[in-house]
Amino acid sequence: MNITKLSRYLLALSGLLVAITTTPAVSGAVISIEAPRSHSAGAPGKNFLTLATSQGATDDRPATTAPTETVLALMPNFAAAVRKRESGNALDILSDPSSLRFENATAFSDLVSAQRAFDEGDYNKAIAFAREALKTDSGEARAHFMIGSSMLALGRKKEASEALSRALRIESDYPEAMSNLAVLLYQDGEVDEAILLLVHALESNVGYISAWQNYLSMIAREMIPEKNLADLPSPPAEDIEEQFTPARWHWRQAIDAMDARDGQLAARHFLRSLSLNINDPNTHNDFAVFLQRIDRRLFALPFLRAAAHLSPDAPLVRENLENLARGLELESQQKQVQRLRDKIAKQDTAVDRLALARLLGKLEADSVEIIDQLIKAVALEPDDISYQLELIETLDRAQLQQDAIEILRPILAADPENPRWHVRMARMLMQQSDPSAADLAQAVDNARRACELTQYSRKDALSLLAELFELTGDEDKASAVRERLQEL
Repeated sequence: MNITKLSRYLLALSGLLVAITTTPAVSGAVISIEAPRSHSAGAPGKNFLTLATSQGATDDRPATTAPTETVLALMPNFAAAVRKRESGNALDILSDPSSLRFENATAFSDLVSAQRAFDEGDYNKAIAFAREALKTDSGEARAHFMIGSSMLALGRKKEASEALSRALRIESDYPEAMSNLAVLLYQDGEVDEAILLLVHALESNVGYISAWQNYLSMIAREMIPEKNLADLPSPPAEDIEEQFTPARWHWRQAIDAMDARDGQLAARHFLRSLSLNINDPNTHNDFAVFLQRIDRRLFALPFLRAAAHLSPDAPLVRENLENLARGLELESQQKQVQRLRDKIAKQDTAVDRLALARLLGKLEADSVEIIDQLIKAVALEPDDISYQLELIETLDRAQLQQDAIEILRPILAADPENPRWHVRMARMLMQQSDPSAADLAQAVDNARRACELTQYSRKDALSLLAELFELTGDEDKASAVRERLQEL
């Protein structure tokens, strides 16, 4: 996504919280559902949060990654901007193969059809096409995300949660899936889990507009549940003319409220200031300081990240961010481990076993315990390939390639046209911890098959094949493959 398009998209956040009102028929936060879109267009540059002014914008429509609906209508201005999005723009990114990493043309075609059905509001058809994509490529996280988002649009929350969780098991760093799952968690009263998930989504993509919308809305509801921002006083005309922008004036009021120990007033002014100018690093930093003072350290983390992103040369901000992040991560992981152990003791599920294994991995626990948790997850859900893949990756990292290979063999046998399985098999055959057990001939066959299935266009498969040819002493073939690599 280019910066111009992104600036228009972020423009929708201007005035984001200005119109928050208390609506008796609606409870919870302002929730934005993210429509299925490609999320592999690359990391943003350092100016990712820069917001175009309304005077300089030529088009205030959100870009194609905009949420398609606001399910709790507390932000009418934002919702109206979202509704302006033309359905025809929905496929701009998804239908561009160069921006995606699809190994399977059939799965790609099915997902394009699912996307079109989703944008036309035919969610059942979108689900059907996404399921067809999974028949062709069972490890495609975007298909699960499509199913989850469609289920969410249909109000089938349990199935939506299952599909979104499955997408995150396959691709843990998936901000759109995290944001939509946070919506479900918040609506079910799991406030801490929802906010933590949005913190992770914003860590993955600091300029992700829907996650910011949901995040600001949730913390506003949690911190000032009986208030709204619309009744805040407007900046005096003389202050605006002489020294302040409206956003800066609200920031100044927030600082004064902090000094006066009026926490709710400070929070309201900070939120209003950010709604008027989301790209002010000082407001992000000062709001983070305020949140830490009132023991809302987790809330502070995304604001410090944004401040560091917008002011990369500010060492104090960077140091504060690193210290806060480390402390919160350790504290959060330890609490989550205990909660998961308690849940498993009451009801053993594969989802919780997988979550526990991942947390133990982050805490650098003994690999034996991590593998044990994953083996139990596979036993609980033997037909769900995502658990087997996680176990394979963990065994591979633990230098237990032979065990990983034995688990991968039936997966490859059941899906022999999937190049990713051939690449994984070839790499593990080559890298076995016991060199005498390495089967280089079979590894060459798998790597060659992966190249054939992708018309010799997948760089990692070609690189692996060239390396294997070198190991087997076939320099001519290795040189030919490297020449092909240089052509790509």
